[in-house]
Amino acid sequence: MYWLDQIRRHQTTTLAFKLSIPLIVIPVIIAAAFSVDRVSGLGVASLNPLNRAPVVYSSPTPPVPIAISRTGILKIAKSATTTSYLLSLKSGDNIVLEVPATINLSKYANKQILVTGLFNKTANILKVTDIAEVQIFNPIVVVESTQSAKP
Repeated sequence: MYWLDQIRRHQTTTLAFKLSIPLIVIPVIIAAAFSVDRVSGLGVASLNPLNRAPVVYSSPTPPVPIAISRTGILKIAKSATTTSYLLSLKSGDNIVLEVPATINLSKYANKQILVTGLFNKTANILKVTDIAEVQIFNPIVVVESTQSAKP
């Protein structure tokens, strides 16, 4: 009881802490706090509702198919259960062909063809409506000259 009585009479309490950190650590701590803020989203910006951008929800619209014609080499990929048809373009890209059962593509395998149909750009699928083999008549051969310039 005597001890409590002494505390009541003096009523002063002094706490002193001394923390010594190098000056370079302060910017590192601030940068770490901002990176945690961006990752977790629990920072000052997320606590203030006025700083938030409104969230707009929209239903995705299906892509509109485009009527196109493309030339390339027909490649046939067969597996145990399915057969896939690919149109290999000169640019190196491949387009998946969706072929109706009425068109027989076996005679066009590894040949230059012209395919016409509706192209779905997001799925990279061309729904074939017409197909024809491309025949090249009288190919032009360009010969480069090997003459060297004389000074």
